[in-house]
Amino acid sequence: MKHMAMIIKCPQCSKCYGEKDFTPGIDLYCSCGQKILFEPEQVFAQLAQICDEYQLKIEEEKIIQIRKKADKIVALIFNNQCAKIDIDIEKQKLKALIEHISPDKVDLYELIYEPRFNRLWDQFRKSEDT
Repeated sequence: MKHMAMIIKCPQCSKCYGEKDFTPGIDLYCSCGQKILFEPEQVFAQLAQICDEYQLKIEEEKIIQIRKKADKIVALIFNNQCAKIDIDIEKQKLKALIEHISPDKVDLYELIYEPRFNRLWDQFRKSEDT
């Protein structure tokens, strides 16, 4: 993971200052006249914000993975050339993916995806069951 520069914002005008702007033992004043303090509370708050943003990005990437896999299954259901067994295999792969990347959300598969796939199957491919 690349180094993320520490940014301190002026509480008066919100101008940003990087860690390179600070010189030990010398006070830093913003162009608006406000003294800029490099205090541990600011650093910890910023680190917490960075961690939250990183966690959000990870969750977004997981959602994209799941959505792509679900969209593939929908496309397979619409494709009359695809056998039901192949669609069932892809559904199991999606469930396994959810179990792997978000074990706490595996119930969502049964609540959201399985009924959606079944509804689409009934709507577009039900005649193949008979």
